[in-house]
Amino acid sequence: MNTKFDISLERVEKLVQAQFPSWAGLPIRPVKYGGWNNKTFHLSESIFRRSIGLADATWAQARGGALWKALLEVERYQHNHSLEGKNAHRTIKAILSEHMRLTN
Repeated sequence: MNTKFDISLERVEKLVQAQFPSWAGLPIRPVKYGGWNNKTFHLSESIFRRSIGLADATWAQARGGALWKALLEVERYQHNHSLEGKNAHRTIKAILSEHMRLTN
């Protein structure tokens, strides 16, 4: 069966509110490139960082590693418009945006 399910942001917000009331109202955003039979949403980065308990220096080091990997992917996929290349560009943009937000 080839049926795509429409899972709206509103539905996800209601599910989070019902199942995790303390997280209600946190920003939720859909991932641009989802799967065929699933859909992914990002829930507040601050929740993720608190849940794994990383020190700021460790988080910065991990961001550096992710940026390095994304730059390699951009180089690898620069001549085609693949999903990998688009994800690498998105990752670079997110890391640089976070860096600007934290340093200003």
